[in-house]
Amino acid sequence: SQGCSCRGTSGFVHPDCLEKMAASQNEFKRYTICGTCDQSFAGVVKVAMARKAWRLYRLSRNDEIRRHVTAMMAEVLGPAEFDAQEQLRAEAMKGLRKIDRQSIMHVQERAMALYAVNRYAEALEILQEVYPKAKLLCTTTVLSVQSGIMAALLSKLGRHAEALSYAEESVEFAESDESDEDQLFAAMHTYAGLLATTGRLEEAAAIWKEELAFRQRVNGPDHELTKNVQKALAYVSGN
Repeated sequence: SQGCSCRGTSGFVHPDCLEKMAASQNEFKRYTICGTCDQSFAGVVKVAMARKAWRLYRLSRNDEIRRHVTAMMAEVLGPAEFDAQEQLRAEAMKGLRKIDRQSIMHVQERAMALYAVNRYAEALEILQEVYPKAKLLCTTTVLSVQSGIMAALLSKLGRHAEALSYAEESVEFAESDESDEDQLFAAMHTYAGLLATTGRLEEAAAIWKEELAFRQRVNGPDHELTKNVQKALAYVSGN
């Protein structure tokens, strides 16, 4: 079946070919939107591209991309099938005899799945349960990711003061790993968002200006992450 709005045979490109094009452009949105007609994929192509994106991006360090790809899978599988898979993951976690680095990564993955289907309190609970152990076992990058997820979840639950505390920790963890600038600015982005939510607009704008310079240099002016920062700056500036 036709996978987008392109006319003629262009609308029937094989998903494997679309995946190669998406990978060559290094843009996540190309797993969801046709690069020619700029319309969302549909039907079997949408399902195939969602599965390919899930395999590639489900462990991405970018919170927004992980949430997006998990939501894609939830949509194409349908609520019943996705929830069934989530329950299997939950049962697997209950059976753990010990908590190690790998199991903590599994907890993070499950929390992102819960986040994608708006089950914020459950996601927060399982992350907080392993957080003390994670501080002993995991790298600063993994800790930055986990504390950033918890900050986002607390914000969704309206607990902004607690969210700010975790967001600050996320930035501190990321700053201690000088080799991972991308995670540092992802953490800073979350922190700035919480500052804006609590009315500290000037502080948020200063952080986003710094992030924008980084995104334009590393990702380019047309990248989704760059555009997201520009939108955030416009919001706090009232433009």
